Amino acid sequence: SISTRLRQLTGKTAGELLRLLCELTIGFRRSTVERSYRQLGEMLGKSVETIARAAKLLLRSGDVVVDARPGRSYRWSVLLEESDIRADPGRICLVRSAPEKVATAPAD
Repeated sequence: SISTRLRQLTGKTAGELLRLLCELTIGFRRSTVERSYRQLGEMLGKSVETIARAAKLLLRSGDVVVDARPGRSYRWSVLLEESDIRADPGRICLVRSAPEKVATAPAD
């Protein structure tokens, strides 16, 4: 489950970033959110470099998908376990796949 993943993450910032992305997406019934590393850093009080390292950890662990957008912005999606989803009438939830199939970290 996502709560288990938050407890298992080795990096404190990675957990904070995942929690924030959950709030910005699932919390607002959205499948994605567009934010730059700078915007996320400002929201968490962290540097761009720290956010980039945390994002890389989340990407490697298969917790998020990140797509580059114009203007140094990124589209972020949180991946859930099927067991995390009780109902999804708006079809906003994205389900985790095997870690080897997860997108790679965007170059900054």
